[in-house]
Amino acid sequence: MARVKHTSPGFTQPSRRVQIFDMAATDQNVTFEIDWPAYHTITAVYGRCLKDIEVDTGGDIDFKLGTTPGGAEVTPLGGAGAPNVLDASDDKVTKAGKAYQYVSLITLDGRGVTGGTGAVSPQRRTLYGTVVAPSTDVVQPGAFEFTVEFRQWQ
Repeated sequence: MARVKHTSPGFTQPSRRVQIFDMAATDQNVTFEIDWPAYHTITAVYGRCLKDIEVDTGGDIDFKLGTTPGGAEVTPLGGAGAPNVLDASDDKVTKAGKAYQYVSLITLDGRGVTGGTGAVSPQRRTLYGTVVAPSTDVVQPGAFEFTVEFRQWQ
């Protein structure tokens, strides 16, 4: 006969955040790392502008997040719906306070995880972020933060 246990706590949702100041510079990409704790899955990736970012002419500031340095296994770079910090075709300025929720390619069944090991791993891993700078003049370098939200599995 099956037994049911109701006394265990449910999952928790911690997050990791990185803030980048004076972020945008012409032709200078920014790289960063975020710790991916053991027994956690990625539930969401967010971005928020902390200080206005402005470019002189057309030139996007894009973003990608991967499980390998320079990779884009978590959030893609390029194509429709790709993550960006500033889309110059819409506006040359990203104002402080603007927030984004990026699409994560990593799902609970493990697709997009290097080596097919599954999304829930007993090992701590590292996420690698890259902000791809525009090849146009930057008027205000601004500041931006990226937050990765996780679900902890007991």
